[in-house]
Amino acid sequence: MASNGASPQRVADPENSLEKIKRQLASGSGRNLLQGPLLKRSETLRKWNERWVILDPTTGRMEYKIRRNEPTVKGTILFDANSTITLSPVNFNGMAKYDGCCFYIGTPQKKDYFLCAETPGAARAWVSTLQATQLVLKAHKEAVNSLSGNGSAKLGTVAAVVAAANSTALESSKEVEAAMHIL
Repeated sequence: MASNGASPQRVADPENSLEKIKRQLASGSGRNLLQGPLLKRSETLRKWNERWVILDPTTGRMEYKIRRNEPTVKGTILFDANSTITLSPVNFNGMAKYDGCCFYIGTPQKKDYFLCAETPGAARAWVSTLQATQLVLKAHKEAVNSLSGNGSAKLGTVAAVVAAANSTALESSKEVEAAMHIL
């Protein structure tokens, strides 16, 4: 069957495109969660608490529990594409074993999170996955904002960025798991 190379022009239906994005977000296929123990500094007492943290890089949802097998979520760490996420040159915790293990999440809403991983490699893994997640959040926002025009082209970008974030989370999971075996 021969083709003249022209594809039929379709008018982007914003409602349809938005539903595609929602389905992409809700679809669990190929989703790699990054999860593991982190020390989180409490806001009020500035005390360090160990938490089991779960990050879904496809949605930007970052929750924590008191223990790994705890059924209920204790809290959520909220960040967006404009948040500052960086490894810290400063050991917030103060214990020598956490040198190079601390990282920071600062949000435009002036909310700060101070976290420590078990090893410098695990801290780098968390930061790289969080930064990949920020790219996903940015791509989703751009796709939603462009629905009135070129929304379908942006959906391809979302899919590519989600795939990259999943890949980063998968690699990071190996580093976090290795750090857990050191304990």
